[in-house]
Amino acid sequence: MSTGEIFEWESVTLPSYWGGQPLTETGHAAMTQIRDTGASTLTLVPNFFQTDKYSNSVGLRLGDPSNPWDNESDTFEQVKQAILDAKALGMNVVLKPHVETENRVWRAELAPTDPKAWFDSYKAMMVEYAKVAQEAGAAMICVGTEMDSMIDPTKVCSDGKTYTQKWAEIIDAVRAVYSGKVTYAATYWTVKDVGFWDKVDYIGVDAYFPLTPKHAPDDTSPYNPTVDAMVDALTKPHFNSWVRDTLHGGKSVVDYYKALSEQYGKKVIFTEVGYRSLDGTTTDPGVFGGSQDSPPDFQEQVDAYTALFRVMENYGGQWLAGSFLWSYYSFENPMEERGVSWTDYTTQHKPANMTITTHYSGPAHTTGLVRNGTALADRLDGGYHNDTLNGGGENDILWGGAGDDQMEGGSGDDIYVVDSINDVIIEAEGGGNDSASVLFSAYLTNFANVENLSAAGSGTINLTGNAVANILTGNDAANILDGAGGSDSLFGGKGDDVLIGSAGNDTLDGGEGSNTAKFAGNRADYAIQHTSQGVVVTGPDGTDTLKNIRVLEFTDQTIDTPNIAPDAAALSKSTVAETTSVNSIIAALSGHDADGDELTFTLNDPTGTFKIEGRNLVLIKALDYETQQHHLAITVEAKDGFGGGLIKTLTLDVLNVVETKPLALIGTAGNNSLTGEAGNDIIRGLGGRDTLKGYVGNDTLDGGYGKDVLTGGAGNDTFVFRDRLGSGNVDQITDYNKTYDSLQLDNRYMSKLGAAGRLSSSKFVLGTKALDANDHLIYDRAKGYLYYDPDGSGAAAKVLIAQFSNKAALTYSEFTII
Repeated sequence: MSTGEIFEWESVTLPSYWGGQPLTETGHAAMTQIRDTGASTLTLVPNFFQTDKYSNSVGLRLGDPSNPWDNESDTFEQVKQAILDAKALGMNVVLKPHVETENRVWRAELAPTDPKAWFDSYKAMMVEYAKVAQEAGAAMICVGTEMDSMIDPTKVCSDGKTYTQKWAEIIDAVRAVYSGKVTYAATYWTVKDVGFWDKVDYIGVDAYFPLTPKHAPDDTSPYNPTVDAMVDALTKPHFNSWVRDTLHGGKSVVDYYKALSEQYGKKVIFTEVGYRSLDGTTTDPGVFGGSQDSPPDFQEQVDAYTALFRVMENYGGQWLAGSFLWSYYSFENPMEERGVSWTDYTTQHKPANMTITTHYSGPAHTTGLVRNGTALADRLDGGYHNDTLNGGGENDILWGGAGDDQMEGGSGDDIYVVDSINDVIIEAEGGGNDSASVLFSAYLTNFANVENLSAAGSGTINLTGNAVANILTGNDAANILDGAGGSDSLFGGKGDDVLIGSAGNDTLDGGEGSNTAKFAGNRADYAIQHTSQGVVVTGPDGTDTLKNIRVLEFTDQTIDTPNIAPDAAALSKSTVAETTSVNSIIAALSGHDADGDELTFTLNDPTGTFKIEGRNLVLIKALDYETQQHHLAITVEAKDGFGGGLIKTLTLDVLNVVETKPLALIGTAGNNSLTGEAGNDIIRGLGGRDTLKGYVGNDTLDGGYGKDVLTGGAGNDTFVFRDRLGSGNVDQITDYNKTYDSLQLDNRYMSKLGAAGRLSSSKFVLGTKALDANDHLIYDRAKGYLYYDPDGSGAAAKVLIAQFSNKAALTYSEFTII
């Protein structure tokens, strides 16, 4: 973010009500006014049209070319130029096209007679806008706004596809021509109904939440809401029971959207929010708040924006990415130039404009909130100001945010996310094994009694430990990691890193890149040897074990370590059933390298039966015991990345299987008990608490949504997780066999695991928490718990996916992303 920028997206919206309006002299004046508020982004709203709510096609409304007042749509060229003009003023641009009806029926009420034809037409229009956004360099496109009737997840088009599937097709078509970010802007009462949040980059909500209760019908007294009361409307359970209970399940607005952000692993944007300068506007900010006949109330507009920014800055934490304020007009003073009412939403030439400017221009950090945890494991987020976070007991995650924060985890293994060099961590001696993730070069001596330190972000960050045993973890940049005293573990990550063990018996793993280990003495003071654990360097400051390091720097010379080639390669199993499905993982490849180097594997298979993905051998051609060889010879080369290699021929025996016709068993929304037979069965539970048993054969078990119990039985079984994550959807796998079985995870709900294919080893970690920003899949073998972590830092809550009753020894090679 730029200096003074609190959120990623700090925007004011500029609609275009007739063709070319933003390109006029007055339009440029309005753009300049938006820039002068400190806004980092301008949200541009061109309009396109359909005849009425029942129409099946959309298009530009250009009218008479000789009469600009008859052109209610901007041409695509005009939209492109408006984006370029806003960028020339130093702002990012969000393109947010709105569909309107010619008779001005709200787009939330559209009811086309042929929904399939309408979606086809709408998709084509969005693709054209996306092309413009790509050509002009817009940072984001919003593919729809307040389309309540057209996002109904229960409705189906004539081609059998749901409305949700149609929106997924629109987003895919947009991404095919546009490389920027994508969002959708939902009304706050339909956010829960949108079925395609997994497809966009941000969850968009038009945040016109009521901030003030309405007066009784016979009460004509003016409204005088306080800022504190309006803040409470967003941060405490809402005064309106429909908002509180029906929409948000008893949660406050803030807690609901925080949970939604964590559920999908992406941030929320207030894609429209604004307040009129009108008495009573805060009772229903979207449309109906206040009386149209009331005189202007500039103070209520000021107070509403003050409350909004107070909530955003103090409670936005890690879930809120910013706001698009509604809205300016393309005139320097629309009230005087065009007769716009002084009670309108615009803040131009009104006191509220200074409120926006103050907060969009980086206000001074003031005393923030005090947040206290419980005796249980808590996740506490700070905000923009100077917060105090007290974790209490158990393993807490404390994120200070901007400002100079004070964080105290208490007992337990706590994680601190430190954004400011002036943040203070308070940890008692013996208070657990604690970790800090920092965005700047740091010394653990500044964080007393914190044992582990990791580099967040993508910048070059140097980390230094303290006198006890530490774990220091770099990021993808070039880091310098110094363990200082104690027996430390240093992990460089990507980049060309320098690792310094200092005193103590240390483990130095450079990771990817060309890495250097640095020592305090002369070369003659150290003995260097190769062992099964890697290169071991013994000297006055201890015995260090090196992996993925090729340069040793001493005070008098620098040397390259001799490379020893890999000396072993093997498969995790030696047999494969003839009925094994194509694209299944057959076995994991392993090898040994005396230097401890990471190995990569390549395959020479003239028959085209197998391929290698990562460290897995994958079947790509069907096997048949009756017609093919029973013993398959596979030639594998293991390479260490430093010129060393080993070529070895491995053998797989094909097993004969008495072939039985497979079953396809599908349950209901209730609680089902489904058992396969001897074939390669497909068993899916759908909803409810299901019990699925594969019996014999290479079965596929998918519990669907609910707390299910899955038993594969004999054979190479596949366990599938393709439904939305949450506490109500945790399956128990009773008999997972890592030699034969595999797991499939759907990236619709676990997007940070990457594209379809094999799981990258960097995204999997053993333990109870993420150790770096790439750790999105966490397996706690002691409990058999498998978690998904949406951000890898531990800052966002990890979500339990499954429990393995036998506490199987999972590795990353078990997983395929679908």
